[in-house]
Amino acid sequence: MAKPYRIQEAQILAKLEAIGGTAETLASADMFVAQNVQITPGFANNMNEGMTGVPDREAGASGMQTGTISFDVVLKGSGTAGTAPEWRDVIMACGASETIVGGTSVTYKPGAAESYYTFGCIYPGLGGAGEDVLFRLAGCQGTGKLTWRSGGLFMANFTMTGAWVAPSDTTMLTVPTWDTTAPYAFMAASMTFHGVSGLAFETFEFDLGNTVEIRPNANSASGALTAQITSRRPVGSVDFEQEKLATFNLFTRVGANTTGAISMSAIGAAGNLVDIDLPKVRFTEPALGARAGALLSTAKFEALRSANAGLDSYSLILT
Repeated sequence: MAKPYRIQEAQILAKLEAIGGTAETLASADMFVAQNVQITPGFANNMNEGMTGVPDREAGASGMQTGTISFDVVLKGSGTAGTAPEWRDVIMACGASETIVGGTSVTYKPGAAESYYTFGCIYPGLGGAGEDVLFRLAGCQGTGKLTWRSGGLFMANFTMTGAWVAPSDTTMLTVPTWDTTAPYAFMAASMTFHGVSGLAFETFEFDLGNTVEIRPNANSASGALTAQITSRRPVGSVDFEQEKLATFNLFTRVGANTTGAISMSAIGAAGNLVDIDLPKVRFTEPALGARAGALLSTAKFEALRSANAGLDSYSLILT
């Protein structure tokens, strides 16, 4: 009788590649906590359209072999200020730079997308050693989206794209010593929009906005070299409860192309404080809606470079 591979006990891993596109051997130290993991193979199919004198066709051939892996992560600090969190490789695979100030903070900002990562997932079987299955993608880069809802966790969804690596039977990795720091809920954020505080809203969304493409390579067994972030346009949305126009006139701000910052107070305790800063934001596409019987004025926004040098459209800060 076939033995099931258990989804709820899957282990997800990520590791910086020494050579971009060359899969790394993964170990327990490369694990991080995630949920809702989904691996999607992307095998191109070349159909053979040669005429055979009858409607039946000859065999074609499988082409470029790539894949994606998507998952959710609860963003939280390591528990020690100035120490990177378990999910650091995930945000850095999205083209973020990392700045660590010892004993104080870890900051992630847009950076040059020059690093590549091997992502893997192990699904455990019910049998003994060697009855687990390992899936890997090499040369990965990706994108992510933060969805922070009032009273909920600091959730982020990520999708990584890379070259397919032949799966293998394996022995389930030894579980690492997990960081047991408890996450915080998105409350008491004191979030300000264009310098205006006290606005009521439920959901703040922020999309890193990376476009990821595959670099073909006919010399590779998969037909792919690496994935590559080719462009970036960070965008988001927020659902304000309608305010007195003299306090916050969203429609005037959109029409006048007004820009300003979105900032918040760090939530949590020392070593586990989560903060985000968008120094220059332009609201777009205002709309009216309703929530709990109250009028909403919702909007999308784009996060722009602030300094002339750029690479500062957002900062995700852990202190």
